[in-house]
Amino acid sequence: MYPNRRELAHAVRSLFDHGHPIEGAEDHGATGSVYLSDPNGNGIELYYDRSREEWFDPPGNPILKAEAFDPRELLAER
Repeated sequence: MYPNRRELAHAVRSLFDHGHPIEGAEDHGATGSVYLSDPNGNGIELYYDRSREEWFDPPGNPILKAEAFDPRELLAER
């Protein structure tokens, strides 16, 4: 887990710089996640939690979703 979106962006930049493939990225509402595999094929999730205030919609329901995004979008955070 990364403490914020900016720190996850640093990790993503490092992965791109070293040529490591990223398999996908998703916005889950409360978290933003990036997915990759280690050399043995084990799945790895790198993520950050948004602040708790962003976890719920105005009526108080949790925001749950799985919206794909381009992980390069995180690089604007650097």
